[in-house]
Amino acid sequence: MVRRTPDPVVPGRYVGALDLTTEVPTPEGTIAVAHLQVGHTVFSGDGQVSSVSEISEPLTGHTCFEVEFATGDRIVADDEQRWFTERRDVPRTVAAPRRRATLELAGSVAEHGPAAFAVRVAPAVQLPTRKLLVEPYLLGAWLGTGADTLPALVGASDALVRNLDEQGVRVFTSGLPRQHWIATPGAARRGANLASRLTALHVLGDKHVPTLYLRASEEQRRELLAGLLDASGAVTHGGEVLFRAPTQALAVGVHELIASLGYRPWRRPGPVRGVDVGFVTADQVFGIEPLRVLHQSRRRLAARLRPRRLVVAVRPVETRPVRRIKLASDDGMLLVGRSFIPVPGATLEPYAEEDSADTA
Repeated sequence: MVRRTPDPVVPGRYVGALDLTTEVPTPEGTIAVAHLQVGHTVFSGDGQVSSVSEISEPLTGHTCFEVEFATGDRIVADDEQRWFTERRDVPRTVAAPRRRATLELAGSVAEHGPAAFAVRVAPAVQLPTRKLLVEPYLLGAWLGTGADTLPALVGASDALVRNLDEQGVRVFTSGLPRQHWIATPGAARRGANLASRLTALHVLGDKHVPTLYLRASEEQRRELLAGLLDASGAVTHGGEVLFRAPTQALAVGVHELIASLGYRPWRRPGPVRGVDVGFVTADQVFGIEPLRVLHQSRRRLAARLRPRRLVVAVRPVETRPVRRIKLASDDGMLLVGRSFIPVPGATLEPYAEEDSADTA
């Protein structure tokens, strides 16, 4: 029998703990809960940078559950971990968001069914402007429609080529149909300077979104997303924005990029090849006119509402080591996973917020 180790020696009784393998976004990338230390910089629930103020040693013997969301995200936590959820199957006037322990959430989902509860999507994370080797929009355009091993665009639309040219990017025609050599603004000759920069970013021959770009400022990340979408994006008849990634590695990076901007992305196999990454928004996320107009005409009214991530299952799993984490931020919320899911950090019992009209 696995024995439950004592709670961490901190003032009061703290509750809530996460699996050691849970990924936690930081301004430098991601780190597993197992490697978090006091003072590490993370993100709070409002997207602002915060820090870990207290953290326990690994605790064993806790009852654990896996919480699964409709977007495919899964987080393992102990039975006392809180989740800031709201009911979707009752009027909003009585569905006030409140904290529920994992054990309580498991019973509620079993009683009311999948998708009856949801966690709100966190706003865009806020970071300072970075000095980048390649302009974000240009990198996004190349990642979306560039040749894997060359500083060239293959099959780029005329609108994308014009937009790059207007931004000062050097665009050169080649002898092949719909292929264009490209170079950074101010370059004297085609490709050479861009090739060296793409090599330095380790993306030439290995298309992915570099961590430095995933942790750039919100404005830089939006420029990167616009370049990606202008190059290989689409709008469905239902108003969803899609990015068609040729590889899983690029899809994973684009998914994290979209989540970091305060949206709720999902991934699924493409209709022909690759992976589709999609999301719904009323924001203008395209850079070229044809896609902007199409998105404007098809985007959903629901996209104006604050997005929520539906809880579809809470299932018991084998017990495993967990850690309690307390943040220095006022709200005590921690963003976890590459989808930036807000989770309350370890907090003193009891919760005054539990006195909600929603008692299910």
